[in-house]
Amino acid sequence: MINNYPNSDYTQIIKDPNFANAVNAKKSEVEAYYTQTYELYTASNYSQALGNCNEALKNIRRTITRQNLL
Repeated sequence: MINNYPNSDYTQIIKDPNFANAVNAKKSEVEAYYTQTYELYTASNYSQALGNCNEALKNIRRTITRQNLL
């Protein structure tokens, strides 16, 4: 599996036992940021909410590689 699918999540877990924990931590971080941004929006703080959205888009672009899009 490691040779045939070197970039799969399963291979990453085999190679790094902490991979799943890191993924879950990142997911929690993203969910908290979304909640914060949504609370800004519902409080009519649109400019800050929009700023958070733009910042999130920049961060997503940094982490997504061309390979992930194929």
